[in-house]
Amino acid sequence: KQVASIIQKLYDVFRAEDAELVEINPLVVTPEGKVIAADARLNIDDAALFRHKGLPEVEEGTELERKVHEIGLAFVQLDGDIAVMANGAGMAMATLDALQHYGGRPANFLDAGGGASVEPTAQAMAVLLEMKPKAIFVNIFGGITRCDDVATAIVQVKKTHGIPVRSSSALSARTSR
Repeated sequence: KQVASIIQKLYDVFRAEDAELVEINPLVVTPEGKVIAADARLNIDDAALFRHKGLPEVEEGTELERKVHEIGLAFVQLDGDIAVMANGAGMAMATLDALQHYGGRPANFLDAGGGASVEPTAQAMAVLLEMKPKAIFVNIFGGITRCDDVATAIVQVKKTHGIPVRSSSALSARTSR
């Protein structure tokens, strides 16, 4: 009965708080037979934080990660020296894997997303330059994303910031309006 009540409360918290994870570990039975949570963990979905205004803000990640997240893109800083931008998490992961396979050391994971437009792409490229990579590798497949917009962003960043490193771009598919 006690365990069923705890499980119901876990589920209620999971739903009410937009949780990705609600965990009790360990669940302890006292000498008196009472079941208690000795420790608990709650992870709230970042995409739902707007519904939880009362929660204190937690700054996670590096300064560069926070900058790219403010643009609205997924970014994780790694310890390599080749900056990477790709569209779609799968494309980004495959690009990182391929670079690693051929001896490269990716400096980041950056998912420019589907439908990346000029301004956020240019902002993300500028952040990549802040990492001072030895190269930038851009891998974009143009399904939803317009390759000409990505190319425009690259040219814009080259004009405004300069691109003092080698860069390689693979842009494929849809380019006409």
